[in-house]
Amino acid sequence: MRNFIFFFMLILLASCQKSVTQSYIPNPKDYTGTWEYEVWAADSTIEMEIAKEYFGLILLNTGVDSVKGLFYSANAQQDGNVYDGNEDLIFSSIKDVSNVDKDINVWGKVVKDSLYITLKGSYRENTSAKAVMRLVNDSTLLWKVIAKEGEIYVPDSAILKREYEMEVIHDSSQGLIDTSLVQLKGKLSEYSVYCAESEEYGDDEPMGYVSLLKNGETISKIALPCYMSNSDFILSDVTATSKGFKFSIDYGHTHLRYKQIFVIEYINNDFYLVKTIDYRPNGLVPYGNSRESENKLKEPITFSKVNIAKIMLDYSGISEDE
Repeated sequence: MRNFIFFFMLILLASCQKSVTQSYIPNPKDYTGTWEYEVWAADSTIEMEIAKEYFGLILLNTGVDSVKGLFYSANAQQDGNVYDGNEDLIFSSIKDVSNVDKDINVWGKVVKDSLYITLKGSYRENTSAKAVMRLVNDSTLLWKVIAKEGEIYVPDSAILKREYEMEVIHDSSQGLIDTSLVQLKGKLSEYSVYCAESEEYGDDEPMGYVSLLKNGETISKIALPCYMSNSDFILSDVTATSKGFKFSIDYGHTHLRYKQIFVIEYINNDFYLVKTIDYRPNGLVPYGNSRESENKLKEPITFSKVNIAKIMLDYSGISEDE
């Protein structure tokens, strides 16, 4: 019955999709990103809902028609949970894919309008599964297992949703630490934002960079301001939006904090800074009570020409005596 319902949905969704975009054929980059599926059920013993099944995929593009990646899953059993795939990813809200080449357990190839993949299980030795996936839209993926070898814990059929979570990548070869990659949404999903803090920053060296990538290749980047010992500088909240992305800069000292949100939008085939949302301390009251103001630029600035140090609120004037 479950399989019948799934295939009925597949036929219905495919027919709807065809009526809108008859020539739509996904390519590997459309599948890249993080996809997850979760089933909740009532547990009478503890009178609350608990997760019964959890499954996720992180897919990366590796060629014209191929992908690789990681899978992770949890399945609730009477005698405890069973974990399969990359177990560490199950418990992490930030998906660390720094060891993707070492930990890879998913391989796939796009054939016409579907992605066929092979998964290697970890719960038992010599276990694997083959599955076929089809995109409904940029945030929904239909999943169906077509073969299993041994005891592997992946759902037989499911509807996976795209997760726009931050993925952590460590890049010691370039002297960078605490780096993160955020994939953009929808039609901009071929783009991602890569933020990196330098290990060697100082008075004359940038703290790091915010880079814009297309299909994994850097196409533009801007430098973070030079480090200043009298201002605690934090880059945070890098987030994909419906029109592009935004990131926050928090700075100041113990008592008075300043914050600016930089809003970047995709306009006429390029990315521009269109506005900042500014938070200034309200007088000399410490710890909060900030005044919020929106500063929409008269002329948007091309991302590659954004000078964060020049735009930041009173950055050069912050002192411990303020």
